[in-house]
Amino acid sequence: MLKDKILDLLNRSDFMTLSTSVAGNSSAANVYFANDGLDIYFFTFNPSRKAVQIAMNPKVQCVIRPDGEDGIKELQIDAFASKVTDKDEVEKAKKAILNVTKAFSEYMHDDFLIANDVIGYYKIQPTTIKYVDFYAEKQFEWMEGAIKLIRLLNFSNIYVFVVTNQSGVARGYFTESDFIDLHKWMNKELAKERAHIDSFYYCPHHPNGSQKKYSF
Repeated sequence: MLKDKILDLLNRSDFMTLSTSVAGNSSAANVYFANDGLDIYFFTFNPSRKAVQIAMNPKVQCVIRPDGEDGIKELQIDAFASKVTDKDEVEKAKKAILNVTKAFSEYMHDDFLIANDVIGYYKIQPTTIKYVDFYAEKQFEWMEGAIKLIRLLNFSNIYVFVVTNQSGVARGYFTESDFIDLHKWMNKELAKERAHIDSFYYCPHHPNGSQKKYSF
């Protein structure tokens, strides 16, 4: 199952690239993390740029790839991040991160830093997780139960839409035609199960894209 593959990559990883942004000013940092299921915890200093940007804009993106993984296999995550304030959850995050790395242990236990709220624990809750396995024979996989849910909505006369960002078009990773072909294939597969998606809406643009037509 796809969820099992996602959890396997998460459980075998301890390092991620975290991207934050405010008013078009983006920042990326490599950070250690620990996960509890699909929830991700990391430690940082509250005056750090990523902490300040998260306070202003909680939308973040992460890329997670286990060390030594053959080929190109990774998770690309869109999520919301927030500072952990509940005392029990702080202790939970602290313990989990220390199990991953002792690099920040001295700071985590510093009474002065703790009293002055210099150190912080943050929780990332994914909204979208893309499982990427570049060399896999099967390049598309339905989430468990997705087709049944779509069919149920169809039979209940409820419209089903796909709304997605696809900046890969602007970046030159694939063409808009490729993406439209994927939509057609999805509905062809759904038709076998007496289901369908009513319409697809997508944004192929990116301000820093390599394809001029889509770079705005």
